[in-house]
Amino acid sequence: MRNMRNWVVAAALAAATTLVGLGAAPGQAPSVASSLQQFSASPIDVDYQAANLRTVLRQLAEIGGVNLVIDPSVPPDASVDLRLAQVPWYQVMDVILRSGGLTYEQEGPVVRVLALTQQMSERRERNATAAEASKVVLADLPTERFRLSYADAEDVAKLLTALKYAEADRGAVHFEPRTNMLIVQASPSDLEQIKGLVADLDRPEPQVEIEARVVQTLNTTVRNLGVRWGASGEASSALGNTTNLAFPNNGVLETANNFATSEVGNLLPNGAAGSAIGLAMGALNGALNIDVALRALETEGALRVISTPRITTQNNMEAEVTQGVEIPYQVVTTTGGVTSTSIQFKDAALKLLVTPKITAADTVIMSIALENGTPSDILGSEAAGPSIRTDRARTSVQVADGATTVIGGILATTDQNDRSRTPGLSRVPLLGWLFKNEAETNRAQELLIFITPRIIRG
Repeated sequence: MRNMRNWVVAAALAAATTLVGLGAAPGQAPSVASSLQQFSASPIDVDYQAANLRTVLRQLAEIGGVNLVIDPSVPPDASVDLRLAQVPWYQVMDVILRSGGLTYEQEGPVVRVLALTQQMSERRERNATAAEASKVVLADLPTERFRLSYADAEDVAKLLTALKYAEADRGAVHFEPRTNMLIVQASPSDLEQIKGLVADLDRPEPQVEIEARVVQTLNTTVRNLGVRWGASGEASSALGNTTNLAFPNNGVLETANNFATSEVGNLLPNGAAGSAIGLAMGALNGALNIDVALRALETEGALRVISTPRITTQNNMEAEVTQGVEIPYQVVTTTGGVTSTSIQFKDAALKLLVTPKITAADTVIMSIALENGTPSDILGSEAAGPSIRTDRARTSVQVADGATTVIGGILATTDQNDRSRTPGLSRVPLLGWLFKNEAETNRAQELLIFITPRIIRG
């Protein structure tokens, strides 16, 4: 019989909970049973039939020893139909509150029961009042103006906003792009932190001078220069890399284990991938040695220095060097039966993009993008213009200040047939071959770009 009664109680609780769930208003708070448990957990028996809700709440408050205030938002004519046996007091109270769309707030020893809609309305009013009060407080906060010389005011304002200095109850951050000024309203303690942060950000960035040498050479000349593709080595004073010895230096180069399949460009300690890298062990003593070697080989006809552009850029800012030609072509258009001809141009150029990043060790990490466009033998359409063959390479390398890296792999093969003969005598039977000559020449040329970064500090 006892088990049967407990089952009936459990069923009644489940039914009440289901009824509450179906009748709960949108946005209703979760069960408050766990918080009501602090008042009383003693099991009680209740049996109400069409009992007035306010009367039931007063009776339960008396049983639980709770100081109760019933808010006017609780309907005076609401009724309760409930029968529960040996159910903890806090669960009974929770079921009644939830079934009636009610909740409670505790203010010290007093419990106030009110409608959930009333509670939400009061919270909105309190939030609006707090927001209005914060506006008054914000107007009283001190204002500081920062005229920035190096940092961008908009970027600094975004950073301060992300750091919560521009919260509605904390302060405000504005920027003026015309004068690059930062305007901050904040508490004195926040202003001190912001001053230190702005001082760290508004500093001159060191600049990097990037010198490039674009060289066209034979593959054999590349080896004479000391370039080793897909190999690794370490520079030391024993190899002359930190002294004033003339280029090239002598040293032992460690070849990759599987040269045929290893990725070129893995010469650096950090394993940065890229194109072919390495000139005299990948660490040279400035540009003088390179220039001496290039001039000597150019005098011998082994290579040709196409250009030596030099550009200066800020740290972490992209620098661009472009060299080439614009190829003109005709475009014929017909509009309304009238045919017109115009001249347009297509670029065939060598474009080098370098973004330097100075490290704490005074080395330079360069993100390099190379694009070489050359006229192709493939005929283009009349509308599209001449066909341009484009070779691209991307890499990221780390070199010391004043050291040099080289990018290669842009090849051009030239096939040439030369014929010479002596008129008349070359046609003499049997002996004519003595007076004529035929020669086939296959020449592979490679485009090399030597890049030397130098840090320029203010």
